Amino acid sequence: MDGRAMLPAWARPESVSGDMQSVYKSLALALALTGVCDGHSLAGDNWARDLVRKREAAVFARAGGPILNGGSGDGIRPLVVGGVTSPPNRWPFQAGLLVGSITDNFQAQFCAGTIIDAEFILTAAHCAEVLSAAELHVLTGTQSLGSGGTRHTVKRIKIHPGFNDRTFDFDVALIQLKTKVIGLVPAQMASMITREQEPRMAPDGTNSIVVGWGDTGTFFPKALREVSVPIVPYQRCNSDKSYDGAITHRMLCAGLRRGGKDSCQGDSGGPLVVMDGAGRLRKQAGIVSWGNGCALPDFYGVYSRVAVLQPWVTANMAAMRGAAASALACAISGGRPASPACRSAAKDEAEQEIAASLDVIRSMGTPAQARQAAEEQRRWLDSLQGICAFQVVAMTGQLGRADCLANETRKRADVLARQLSELVN
Repeated sequence: MDGRAMLPAWARPESVSGDMQSVYKSLALALALTGVCDGHSLAGDNWARDLVRKREAAVFARAGGPILNGGSGDGIRPLVVGGVTSPPNRWPFQAGLLVGSITDNFQAQFCAGTIIDAEFILTAAHCAEVLSAAELHVLTGTQSLGSGGTRHTVKRIKIHPGFNDRTFDFDVALIQLKTKVIGLVPAQMASMITREQEPRMAPDGTNSIVVGWGDTGTFFPKALREVSVPIVPYQRCNSDKSYDGAITHRMLCAGLRRGGKDSCQGDSGGPLVVMDGAGRLRKQAGIVSWGNGCALPDFYGVYSRVAVLQPWVTANMAAMRGAAASALACAISGGRPASPACRSAAKDEAEQEIAASLDVIRSMGTPAQARQAAEEQRRWLDSLQGICAFQVVAMTGQLGRADCLANETRKRADVLARQLSELVN
């Protein structure tokens, strides 16, 4: 969790169109030139890290009022507050998100993630949307930003379509690597907790551990650090003494009522883990997301709740494994694939997501949820041709109809993505 200043309305993603990556770069440059990025310029500095911090500060302020900075003067508090340096090889599933153009891992790191599969990294949406796949590197195989590890280039980034950058709801994303992580067996990777497992593995009061390379208050460490914090009841975290209604059911809280231990600046996207059935600290219950200050009394760390987001992750891992290569290379213009060929590929991609989502609903949901999803899918398919026969489109003829089918298929995939968080698995 990072301290940042509120972004002006003109800079918010929903206020612009076109390629979001160029928007973020322009915003970072504007912030640097005006001194908002602590006087840093893009040259030689990690602008992605600066941007992530400042966007998170806006969420802090909206959720809890003015940022409580404890005298630091800039709204930034220590990260892994009250934590210790992790023992060697304790967290083999930890990954670092890096600005690919910066060769030094310590200087390049701006967020974190977890290895949940040899091909996939789980992280926060607010981290994953800062850079394009071509600009992002992922560091694995080391607990040190000073030495060791392997840099991976990225094949694709998938952000939950329900992600709200004003509230950080649905703050989850998947990163697909071009080269698989080697040297790790599944038992060494993070395992996502399910709704069925959550009541017994992560009930209120359970001691969890948060891991990260965040600020210690005086410096950013190169060695990975960890802190133990209890999981906090939803009602307490959402009370008027704490976040006053800002916590959704896609979030969970962890920390001490008196403060003193927390995750914070630089840990975003990293894991909150609890013990699995074999007594290993491998079960991921949360993703570092946001919070008001760090380690403050009554203001706990807020994490994306993996138990309700896990079905979406599972469905999209399946869909992304089979995604057509042509869909991955398509440019985006005006919020949609730029050419008819790319729009056709995007339709194929959305259809793969729909199929994978329906498979997950059938396997993880209740029989009633599975029947409802199947009936809704049937009605949607029956109506699709009619919708696109009469819908007003920019182009005419067969090409316009194809454009409509692609857009409607994407909408359907996004609807199912939200429904996946409601499964009772």
